Amino acid sequence: MSRPQSRFWTLVRIALGVFLVWMLWRTGLVAPERVLAAFSHHLGWVALALLSHAVVFAILGLRWSLIARTAGFPVSFSLGGKLAFVSHFFSTVLPGNGAGDLVKAWIASRQDLTKSAESTRLRNADGTFTEVVGRQSAPVRMSLSQALGTMVPDRLAGMTGLLLAWFLCLSISLAARPDRLPLLAPFLAASLAGAAAFLGTLFFLPAVSRWLSDWSTRSRFALLLKPLREGLATLEGCGASRASLAKAVALSLLAQVFFFGAAYACAQALERGISYLTLGAAMPLVAFSNSIPVSPGGLGVGEGVAAAALRALGNPVEAGAEVMFLLRLVLWGLAMTGFVFWLSLRGRGQLQERS
Repeated sequence: MSRPQSRFWTLVRIALGVFLVWMLWRTGLVAPERVLAAFSHHLGWVALALLSHAVVFAILGLRWSLIARTAGFPVSFSLGGKLAFVSHFFSTVLPGNGAGDLVKAWIASRQDLTKSAESTRLRNADGTFTEVVGRQSAPVRMSLSQALGTMVPDRLAGMTGLLLAWFLCLSISLAARPDRLPLLAPFLAASLAGAAAFLGTLFFLPAVSRWLSDWSTRSRFALLLKPLREGLATLEGCGASRASLAKAVALSLLAQVFFFGAAYACAQALERGISYLTLGAAMPLVAFSNSIPVSPGGLGVGEGVAAAALRALGNPVEAGAEVMFLLRLVLWGLAMTGFVFWLSLRGRGQLQERS
């Protein structure tokens, strides 16, 4: 697809998102006055939603830096956190979450990564210690294919954590309301099966990466597939440590706790009596719908899915749309932080290339 065509379809998707939001307003699912009242009367809850989702991005940054370090790339937590916000910015302004990952990988491949200098404690004659700092290693860079290779296990761990959190919330909700079994059983089975599938993929990641790498070496297009082999080697390195992958899944679960908390804070700001567990049972569906490349960040789509999901769980039909729209405003605010980080990281990458 040419660049003019790509821009045209991007504009079409933006227009579709605006149209969907307009339809939500026209049908009464989103009342602007109620959303504005949340800012004027319950600013503390809105601020809590903002803080909770900022913690989510910080956790995502820590998760990716952990996975990248497992593959041998010394990504700092600071860089990982900044790139998590940058990825969110581009996932917000462009349709689908893939755009954010591509930009994140591109910026990561242009950064000089330096291992911190190792230090040694020497014991003195008087019993005290002197810390001797060794020489700092030369900076390294990951290629674009290597950066993309670190994104795959990061995404797999994220999906595993989301599905596990969804399964837990659905299970607890079903235990409290057994009469909801016909409604929740399909989603309960899907979340459990999905979590098991992603966990299995993470477990066999090194073996699959080696098999694909061997296949690309034997292929007649072996020279053209060299970037693919770089990414697969990175994948194999990321999956070599089961402990690191387990930590990544645990961090993903923790991120969902704060994600559901941000949605709960939005519900409280709107004076909607929706429980945390109910939001935990509904918001994963909204997260999946927001990933569909129909409109920027799932604008309009997520609101419709939230309205339907929370309506099925016994809440007013407009409650879900308003909670998701207020949460989207919070996410737009955090996206501006990602824009600032993008400008700073892009400028730093250009300076490093010139030097």
